[in-house]
Amino acid sequence: MSNEPVFNNLSVFEVNGADTEVFLKNQLISEFNQNSKVSYSAICNPKGRIIFTLLLFPDENGVKIAVNSDLSDNFYHYVTMRKFRMDLNINKTNDSIQMQHDFTENTTLSSLSLVVADTAFITNNTDLFWRFIFASGLPWITDKTTELFIPQHMNLDKSKIIDFEKGCYPGQEIIARLHYIGKVKKRMTLIQTNNELTYQAGDKAFIEELDQEVEFCSPIFHWDAKWHAQAIIKSS
Repeated sequence: MSNEPVFNNLSVFEVNGADTEVFLKNQLISEFNQNSKVSYSAICNPKGRIIFTLLLFPDENGVKIAVNSDLSDNFYHYVTMRKFRMDLNINKTNDSIQMQHDFTENTTLSSLSLVVADTAFITNNTDLFWRFIFASGLPWITDKTTELFIPQHMNLDKSKIIDFEKGCYPGQEIIARLHYIGKVKKRMTLIQTNNELTYQAGDKAFIEELDQEVEFCSPIFHWDAKWHAQAIIKSS
């Protein structure tokens, strides 16, 4: 294994079988591309709230899918309960997600790769993972935020993750209705403040700099002498 950082807060599953692509097309808010090196997507519940955010790594055998580790059991059961008679298998792997070079604010999804990591040599890189997520402008769902937020509130329309032209998937009706005839009144933003933040993901709190109550949708981290977190705020 190389010395590049390996994220220890993610679990990786292998999903394969003749119906893998059909299954993913029926579940993801974005169109699944078997030819992409790595992609990001999400699965919602029927109310349009995000259950899982995913990193997908297609290969010749199917696709490797990374979820937050505290949702790994939920994801496994979600897939197994919905595959019905499909030719589809899901198995947890020993793979990890590795960043191929040092982190910068311009680091993109393409810098991520799969690696079979010796757990004895994996250090705690959770802070680095969230630093990457914050820089990307994407949300990442954990057990504290699952089924709390709809994709538009987390800017997945602005980042062009939602495919409004694709076929039916869980929550599509609500997500499409907001897109075509509604108004997005809340948006995710990155909070950076000198004032200590002691909240958890899912908490609501009044933030003086924003002069409004926010709902945190990520853990809170302290680096570069500031406190950082993603939160949902009222959009102007």
